[in-house]
Amino acid sequence: MKYLSFLSLALFGLTTTLNAQNRNTVWLGGNGATSTSWDRAITAAENEGYDFNEINTFFYAPHINGVVGSADQMNTQLVNENRTDVLGIGHDGGGIVLRQMAKSQGSRLSALILDGVPNQGSQVLKKMLPAGTNNQMNDLIAQVLAFKSNANQCNACRIVEAFQDWINDVNANEEKYREYQPDHPVINNLGTPSIPYAVIWGNEDEDALVLTRLLGSRAQAVLWGDDTGYLECYRDEIEDGRQLINDRFVDGIAQSIITAAEAVGKFLKPGDGPLPLPNFAAGVANALKSIHQKIQAIRNRDREMAELLECEMVHQGLNGYWNLIASDGYTPVITHVTEEYDCCETCYGEPDAQVQGYCFAWCMTLEWPCTRTYTVTHYTYEPHDGLLSKSEQLLAGAAKTYEAKKTNHFQEQFWSQQPIKDAFVDLFNGGAGAAFQVPK
Repeated sequence: MKYLSFLSLALFGLTTTLNAQNRNTVWLGGNGATSTSWDRAITAAENEGYDFNEINTFFYAPHINGVVGSADQMNTQLVNENRTDVLGIGHDGGGIVLRQMAKSQGSRLSALILDGVPNQGSQVLKKMLPAGTNNQMNDLIAQVLAFKSNANQCNACRIVEAFQDWINDVNANEEKYREYQPDHPVINNLGTPSIPYAVIWGNEDEDALVLTRLLGSRAQAVLWGDDTGYLECYRDEIEDGRQLINDRFVDGIAQSIITAAEAVGKFLKPGDGPLPLPNFAAGVANALKSIHQKIQAIRNRDREMAELLECEMVHQGLNGYWNLIASDGYTPVITHVTEEYDCCETCYGEPDAQVQGYCFAWCMTLEWPCTRTYTVTHYTYEPHDGLLSKSEQLLAGAAKTYEAKKTNHFQEQFWSQQPIKDAFVDLFNGGAGAAFQVPK
């Protein structure tokens, strides 16, 4: 009996040791500065007590080897090191590399977590590249800059310069970013993964100032991806200017400019279908011209405030434009509205007293109050993370799909974003199946 007891304890100890084995993982980020802080997600997972063997962090170069070359490199590493049951975790283009790896015969990947990945390609990146519609972007920027030619106060926030810097960064890796275009063979030939996969998609879902938030997070990507830096700059500038004046006319114009990005759809006066990019640019430019005329009306009253408002106009114009192209169009939604009204309201303006009397006699026989129905058309934009639309991030057949609300593309790297942490914790704890589990 003592021998059996000892054997039982030994077997129990062996089972415990096996169950506590750490999970092999590969964490891959995207090109350039897109996933600068992807290693923070690794550290956050370790701090939560998850026990995994991190095979690879950033020791691969997608901007040099491309998707296929990087996938071959990583697959070779896994085979040479005899790694098995590997959980692939990718942000942005890193997820595309993982999907390419999973295609290979004898792949050691057993499951994938795709976080903010351009699974269907990225229309925005296509538009940012020179052979795409980048010239139209530069044309718009030139038009926007023309409006702030006299606005010396714009030097503080520099949103246009930050935007141009981002476009330049993408163009510096032009050939590799092309692989993420929707019509590129890399994207078209990926197919559906044959292993379990989960998708986390970002939804900025904050306000119309998505570009400002995105660029703010990009500037803070090596820290925590905070998205308020540029916003606070503009808000402080405007508020400081408004504190110095006591003019309701000026204040009203300022308020209308501050909400301009949300009203871009109205400025564009769209028809029944998505507008091509040049029409977007033309619509935003027309909106800026309309606002600029209002600003000129207050220049003689307060030149400094007028300049601040010009800066805000540029800021709002870029955001309105970007919000449209990031969602790649809009969907018209027709709503039927029924309202009550005074049945005799048409009688009040009748100048002939006798006719008016007959009118009132007739309308008073109606059932009060009268009702009428009319249609209202508004436009909904597809949710996006500031770079990728919802449909671009989704992948049919996922074991589980998570929405990361109020999270832009650069913030998808951070567990400090609660929806990102919640999704990973659920996956690692087996919420989407054992394929994604990571022991503690």
